[in-house]
Amino acid sequence: MANGAVSNRASTNPTARERPGLLHRLFAEHPAMVGESYAEHASNAGRFGLKLIGAGTACIVHAVIPAFCVSTASRTVTRMHEDMRRRQPIRRDGSDHGIEYHI
Repeated sequence: MANGAVSNRASTNPTARERPGLLHRLFAEHPAMVGESYAEHASNAGRFGLKLIGAGTACIVHAVIPAFCVSTASRTVTRMHEDMRRRQPIRRDGSDHGIEYHI
């Protein structure tokens, strides 16, 4: 510090005990933000991921043979969107505008 000024960093930085650890940040912070345990979040996110893989596979099949899987991917994505909307909190004003979707 210049001119002998004292830094007050110590008073503004949380101690190691007050900061969440790396494992907490990696595995618990986001699930808690969406109101789920780690296991619930892993199950939901895994299920959504498998559905997306299925929808992507249907798109590739449809690209090669247009008569196959005509609406499979769009039906899957529509259902997933409905599932996500049901899981989201409603704002106090009754709208869901501006709410970020978390899987």
